[in-house]
Amino acid sequence: MDLILITLSGFFILLGIAGSFLPVIPGPLTSWLGLFILRFSPSIQIENRFLILYFCLALFIFLLDNIIPVLGSKKFGGGRGSTIGSSLG
Repeated sequence: MDLILITLSGFFILLGIAGSFLPVIPGPLTSWLGLFILRFSPSIQIENRFLILYFCLALFIFLLDNIIPVLGSKKFGGGRGSTIGSSLG
């Protein structure tokens, strides 16, 4: 069971790293999911404080990743269509 959990969590962590470069996959949250799965492996000890802190950080990065393009298009003179496009993208 350990090997399955470690392999699955490793897959999600690597997918999260790939998500840092691919805009389709939310990278930080996917990596956090990998750490959360790793928490259930009896051979690896991860504290709850670390998981909560990393989740807050991953959520903050995810929200900034979605908000910054909208604010940037407004600040640099983009029109209504560019603001909508940046929020959808």
